[in-house]
Amino acid sequence: MSSITGLKRGSFTSIDNSGEFRLDTNLDTGTAGEVITSGGPNQPATWGPNAVAVPNALTMGLNVNLTSGNPSWDGSVAETLNSIDTNTLYYAGAGLGLVGVIFNTNNDGTTINNSGGTGTQNQVLKVPNDLTAGTNIQFVGSSGPTASYNGDDATTINNTQTDTTYQGGANITIDTTTNPDTIDLDAALTGMTGITYTGSGGNNLTGAGMPGSGTTCTYLDLISATNIFPTLYPNSVVPYLDVAYYDPTVYTSQALTTSYVQIFSGLMTLTFTCMPGRSLAEVELKVINGGGSANRWIYLGLLDGAGTTEWSASAATGGGSATTTSTTERVVHYKDETDYDYVTMSWVLTGLTPGNTYIVNPSAKTSSTTNYIYAGGAPGWVYPCCISRVTQL
Repeated sequence: MSSITGLKRGSFTSIDNSGEFRLDTNLDTGTAGEVITSGGPNQPATWGPNAVAVPNALTMGLNVNLTSGNPSWDGSVAETLNSIDTNTLYYAGAGLGLVGVIFNTNNDGTTINNSGGTGTQNQVLKVPNDLTAGTNIQFVGSSGPTASYNGDDATTINNTQTDTTYQGGANITIDTTTNPDTIDLDAALTGMTGITYTGSGGNNLTGAGMPGSGTTCTYLDLISATNIFPTLYPNSVVPYLDVAYYDPTVYTSQALTTSYVQIFSGLMTLTFTCMPGRSLAEVELKVINGGGSANRWIYLGLLDGAGTTEWSASAATGGGSATTTSTTERVVHYKDETDYDYVTMSWVLTGLTPGNTYIVNPSAKTSSTTNYIYAGGAPGWVYPCCISRVTQL
């Protein structure tokens, strides 16, 4: 076919055309939006639709469709996408109101309304319950004093208490020369019938000036069984540093020999610590002696902690001496018949070192055998209790 415009067949890098393209033997100019479509080998090109599709089609889901009714769209044809959801019914939940299609808050109009800000915002009018002014309390609002406050008005709260006069009670003095006034507890408490501590633990009454110049106490009654005394320091208020006693329910007898042995197998042993500033202590023993044969002497003494060595000669638990002599041995009782006597013996221990701990074992021996000591018993035949105790002098 010869060229209508005189164009020659050939290969070109670009074609400039300011007019229209006409295709096929009828010189078809096509319609807007169409593209040139190849007719194949030895066939003329024609105008056709722009039918290029996207790789993945858009599929219609819930409540949407295409006007054409197609289930999907790939861009090859023009289409219209429609929303087909016709359910436009809504409900107002708790605290909300619905007027037509407009939601609003469901306010009570007393404590909260929706007329604030530009006229449609929520605003707090007041709190649900009033705060009432009590004794010496005053509320002052924009219009003057009010009896109560609920937040509906800018308000000032005042304390109207003007009485600043105070009176000191028993043993209380108020010093008005200072600013502010000073309330003092009198140095000397008079007219008091008692002081009671009510706290849990740590209730202490502490003196001043220790050691060596402690607070002096006079007329203290400590006979109540509720008093608790320390076992070591300070022992100046403890009646005895240590006490031992033996009072069995079935009476016990101990046959004495001519050598010192512990009384009742060491049950009368005493342990004490010498108090600060002290060097003397008194040891007292009470025991009943009797029976056996007449014309017997009983000797009493103190042994060391082991119960084997004269106390004043023991390096371990002794260290002092008896009154005016170096040993504690004493002859204390002579019975010319087989009678019974409650024997009391006291030793004064000297040369003690403050802070050191000492152990004494009351012991006994006889001038000849068949001499006994006793303790305890059952009703009908009861010997006195055997007692030993030590006091700091």
